[in-house]
Amino acid sequence: MLNTSIINTFQKSLSTFQFIEPESFSERFAQDRYWKKLEVPCNSHLDLLTSQCWENWLSNDEALPEIELPHKEWYIARDFLHRNLKQYRHKTMRFPKGSEFHPTRGHNSLEARLTKSKWTCTHDNFIGFADLVYGSNALKKAFRKRYDKWYNSKKLKITKCQFDKYLYKKFKRTENIGREIFKWKLSKITTFVYGSRWSSVYKNTEKRRPINVEPFGNILTQLSIGSDIRHQIKQIFDVDLDTLADTQRLRIKDVDQVATIDLKDASDSISWSLCCFLLPKSLISTLERARSQMTYGHDKNYHVVKKVSSMGNGFTFELMTLILTTVCRTLDSSATVFGDDIIINSTKSSRLIELLTSVGLKVNVEKSFTEGPFRESCGGNYHKDEGYIESYDFKYPESIGDCVLTWNKIVRLGRLYPSFHKLKQVLYRSIPNALRGGPCHSFETSDILDLYGNHGLNKEPVVSFPLFFVTEKWPDKKVKINPQVQERIRNYQYDVKSFNAVCGFEFKPELRTPTASVMSSYQWGKYLMYLHAGMKTADVLGGTGKWVNIQLVSSGTEIFRTRSLMS
Repeated sequence: MLNTSIINTFQKSLSTFQFIEPESFSERFAQDRYWKKLEVPCNSHLDLLTSQCWENWLSNDEALPEIELPHKEWYIARDFLHRNLKQYRHKTMRFPKGSEFHPTRGHNSLEARLTKSKWTCTHDNFIGFADLVYGSNALKKAFRKRYDKWYNSKKLKITKCQFDKYLYKKFKRTENIGREIFKWKLSKITTFVYGSRWSSVYKNTEKRRPINVEPFGNILTQLSIGSDIRHQIKQIFDVDLDTLADTQRLRIKDVDQVATIDLKDASDSISWSLCCFLLPKSLISTLERARSQMTYGHDKNYHVVKKVSSMGNGFTFELMTLILTTVCRTLDSSATVFGDDIIINSTKSSRLIELLTSVGLKVNVEKSFTEGPFRESCGGNYHKDEGYIESYDFKYPESIGDCVLTWNKIVRLGRLYPSFHKLKQVLYRSIPNALRGGPCHSFETSDILDLYGNHGLNKEPVVSFPLFFVTEKWPDKKVKINPQVQERIRNYQYDVKSFNAVCGFEFKPELRTPTASVMSSYQWGKYLMYLHAGMKTADVLGGTGKWVNIQLVSSGTEIFRTRSLMS
């Protein structure tokens, strides 16, 4: 009941608050970003928005041009890629995190993938999928279980051993008998589809964002290809995509030298025609087998697509980065690209825009900056006169966790901007005394780049947002700390008197199956999930759960979970 009251008050205050006139560019930027996503959720027009999203996706795909005689820089890029790209090899096996062609309804854990999900694959990708299953102990175990179930369902009059002998005779003239028998068996437990499934997710109350949900076999192969392309980007350009976002956020300080260019719907705008022009045949063959050449659309029909892939494909990000980095480097040897987020020398930006638009890519004018004092890249915003701009996205709070996160963002902004300080004062009154968690110095005083997660500047663990309402003062009534916890604090050489009990909140996901320490043979999927993670891990049901209270002790500098001190 208490949490409900806080949520209702936050909802009303946040959506009706009127900001005072900003005193700086940074403050205006933070205010504009505040309103950008703070919308009251509305599902009344969901069907209409979904239909509009589908029509836009389809028309954008149909509008992609056929590449014939592009500008000379594209030829230079093609020559470079043909000389430097090595033939793809299956090196890395990664499991997807989202849904599949057949909706998983949140059953996305590794245990669910192995034991319950419906394995789907396109015909062209089947050999690649078979290679991955054959080389993975976990997938091979799941394959055997699924095949046994399939065989038993047929109720044949011969034993499985006799049937294996029959298969041996059938494939005895093939070069690799064991591999061919394996592929035949795998085909019996695989559901073949013609491509990906179109879907859409929330973007704002006026627009949906399109995604493509890939078949299970395809997404495994695509993720492997993406990992290989990521490795080759590092080898060719000396660019590590794992840390490049940090580098991009540092580079935007050089306002006088660099331009930042952002693309609109970039993942849906790399045409298959452009790939065929740019990339060597070996990679084209690999991509063609793994990609979904058709999409099952909102209209319940399959459509042949002109794009190479969409958001949701396992190699879209890496392939886009490879292509854009290559063409940018024909103009500027120091240019860097993270997905569709481009940083290039300012003098080369206009030419780059010409090259991009000539092949069907669209520049996002609102988020691209080629002149002036402001630059933006990878979530970082920099103004020549004001430095890094601290700002955040705000969403309409629907849980106590949303309220905590929203409040702590405002705590940070309230230190910088008078208008957010006034908003902080309005919201402070709605936070009960018992939930006021006191100061958190590391969070309140940390640099904005530490909150971004900038490993380029700081090798130490990045600052995370606290799980409690950060306030200037402790609650009026101090809560007594458990004697066992006090003893542990003393053992850590801290002054117990400086600590106070604090109430925090944590999201506890719903479990798909219980966590187990001792497992029986039928829990083989759980055992393999633990083995893959290297630890006991929860089999959660994605998108479900609830916020629960957690107890903390804090000195304002050091924060511990009470439970961890009592164990």
